Amino acid sequence: MKKIIFGFLSLLFLTTAANAQCTGVFGAGSVCGNNGSAGNLPFETTSPVLGVAGTTVGTLGFRNATSGVLTLQPGTGALVANVLTLPVATDTLMGKATTDILTNKTFDTAGTGNSFKINGTSITAVTGSGSAVLGTTPTIATPVINGLPTGTGVATANTASTLVARDGSGNFSAGTITATLSGAATSATSATNATNTAITDDTTTNTTMYPTWVTANTGNLPQKVSSTKLSFNPSTGNLGSVLFNNISITSPGSPATLTITAGQTLSYAEGTWTPTLSGSTSGGWALSTAVGSYEKIGRNVTVRFTIVASSASSPVGNTIIANLPFTSANTANDNGSCSFPNYGTWTGGSGYTSLSGYIQPNTAIIALIDTGSGKAAATTPVSEISGTMTIVGICNYHT
Repeated sequence: MKKIIFGFLSLLFLTTAANAQCTGVFGAGSVCGNNGSAGNLPFETTSPVLGVAGTTVGTLGFRNATSGVLTLQPGTGALVANVLTLPVATDTLMGKATTDILTNKTFDTAGTGNSFKINGTSITAVTGSGSAVLGTTPTIATPVINGLPTGTGVATANTASTLVARDGSGNFSAGTITATLSGAATSATSATNATNTAITDDTTTNTTMYPTWVTANTGNLPQKVSSTKLSFNPSTGNLGSVLFNNISITSPGSPATLTITAGQTLSYAEGTWTPTLSGSTSGGWALSTAVGSYEKIGRNVTVRFTIVASSASSPVGNTIIANLPFTSANTANDNGSCSFPNYGTWTGGSGYTSLSGYIQPNTAIIALIDTGSGKAAATTPVSEISGTMTIVGICNYHT
């Protein structure tokens, strides 16, 4: 047995001839190690103590480490599988129960047996990439949150300074909004403080649109349309309705009033038409002049015309003026009337002194008639009209 003493440190080794190099007093540069043969290492049956508390005495050095690491391993016995490998680098070992700071280290939980906990909670998965969120007021870019937030700061009612959760129907309630809003609010049921609406002038869109209205002149009211009753086309300017009932239009500064009662329609149209002069059975007259115009207000039609015949072409039957712009109403005895302020080359029968016309129901023709004092009106035969007949007339009838 040999006892090695260096400084205030003593190591006691049981030696053999094979490890005789563990001799002498240990000091700076002293060596105790393998004498060159494998397995010839010093050994000690007790736990040696190195160094002196409070001093730097006790440095343990290793030499001849050529493999890049230093390995501490029991030679034999139950602990032979417990190996401690030290890197050949300047580093600091971490103690199990000490406070340490890791530098340039990567902890990968994907490794076998690795786990990571924060405050006792295991971290088992990650979503996305980047920085972890710390603190009480973090900034998170474009997060996607699935599920309903709950807890402090989340409310299902109109509560100040809280997030608003949707109710069971998928709706939510919010207080007065003072910020500028943009986008669409498809489920909003009211806009109490929305006093202004952006308006644009549209006179070109050729599609059917629907005027809106509300049920009172003040308050928070829903806007309504009636798609099958009232429509408007910005391009044509047509305001259309299936039926206008009880509409009263009063001209400002004038007592004139237009009233449309139930069952009546309001419309206005104007245009031209081309009259013809013919026999009720066949044939007719060639016209050098055939001009006609009309106005239609509601059911009432007024037509004007001028015809000048240049020759006859074998007319047969009674004389008629055809091709009216609208067919008369199919109402029994609802006849239209015509007057001819100017006509010529007409030869009436005995006792007939004037020529006029009327429009029978459900027709588009003017039947010429002869009238005279004390004489019953009679249809005008084609024989009374010359080949150069002229008629200027005006008629009124219903559709």
